[in-house]
Amino acid sequence: MSASRYERPYIEGGPQYRPAIAGCLLFAQIYCKTPGILGSSDDLKFHSSMTLFDAVSSDPKFAVAITKFYGGKPDQRTLDLLSR
Repeated sequence: MSASRYERPYIEGGPQYRPAIAGCLLFAQIYCKTPGILGSSDDLKFHSSMTLFDAVSSDPKFAVAITKFYGGKPDQRTLDLLSR
């Protein structure tokens, strides 16, 4: 699967986007010990985002986040939307 024009800037678009992604992952690793700690809607967004970026990127940090916080289970709804 390749990134669409919407995901590509975050994955390959350059240094202006990477700090936001890295910051999100760092925050999660430091402060979040279990899924749900961010609050329901933010947790859903984080799970979906990690699934999306893992699907379109070769960077392993997204899979690591999915493994750490969601038992290795990507967000099925995101995968379903990507398969359309």
